[in-house]
Amino acid sequence: MMRTKLYRYRVPFTEAVSLGDQWHTHREGLLIRQSLPGVCDGWGEVAPLPGFSRETLPAVIDGLLGAAYLTGSAVPPSVTFGMDTAQAQWRMAATGDGALRRNTVRICALLTGPPDTVLARAAQAAATGYEAVKLKVGHRGLQSDLELARAVRQVIGPEVEFRLDANRAWVFPEAQAFAAGIRDLGVAFVEEPMADPRLLPQAARLMPVALDESLTALSLGSLGNHAYAVAIVIKPALLGGIAAAVSWAEQAVHLGMMPVISAAYETGAGMLGLLYTAGQVSVEAAAGLDTYRLIQRDVLVSRLALAEPRVAIPALPLPDRDILTRIA
Repeated sequence: MMRTKLYRYRVPFTEAVSLGDQWHTHREGLLIRQSLPGVCDGWGEVAPLPGFSRETLPAVIDGLLGAAYLTGSAVPPSVTFGMDTAQAQWRMAATGDGALRRNTVRICALLTGPPDTVLARAAQAAATGYEAVKLKVGHRGLQSDLELARAVRQVIGPEVEFRLDANRAWVFPEAQAFAAGIRDLGVAFVEEPMADPRLLPQAARLMPVALDESLTALSLGSLGNHAYAVAIVIKPALLGGIAAAVSWAEQAVHLGMMPVISAAYETGAGMLGLLYTAGQVSVEAAAGLDTYRLIQRDVLVSRLALAEPRVAIPALPLPDRDILTRIA
């Protein structure tokens, strides 16, 4: 019989992170431990993302402690993701591969911070063999963003895939001006450029567009209505877990879109689930897991080796009990 235990964690970021309309200095969540006698302990992360997840951490804790999710209540996406991750570890222990299509995952380098930091990180990424980088735009001012994007492309060269993420920063005239400014940069896509997502089809006529935040308001069956997008950014903790994320990815492949598995500021325990997800998708795209660098102290005894262009998918984690508080 499976046994479940819950632990709470609170770990610092290396720098303040903007989530929604608030700044956060720490990441908080739960680790769920599901023990299957004779197999192994599976560990999963349950960590609603403030400003993006519909469920909150206190509500999730109440639901788990009250066993509401075992008695008919809808299971929130972050909880499903944690349980899926634990169960993936059982499969890894039992079969050795967890039904993975590949045992390694390409990583997209994330470029954040002031321009000097961004350019130094871009040069390092290109020198160490990253095949994709992503630059956050939309908060420096239009001209500054354009200048930095142009400088990054010059640093990384023409062969590295160049992604941009605007986090719904712009009204249409701004998006139009930005699109004109990046026309010759060979940008793979711009994530969510529009403050009003209803204008995404118009923006897609000007520049390649990717869906991210918009996915939580869509159903899988309606993705075909958004064929203007060249890619979708899939966060399993927001979309219903590993199996749901793989379904989104395969539907995207069917529609000719690039499926990008991406993090929601998970710790190492959640990153394992994201690696398991990326390893199951039929078409490989560089995964957006570089937010792991912002987790200053991990919940695992040994940090995952994610600071490389391509990483191997590890099997079983060893949580750091010193920073976990058992609550059930």
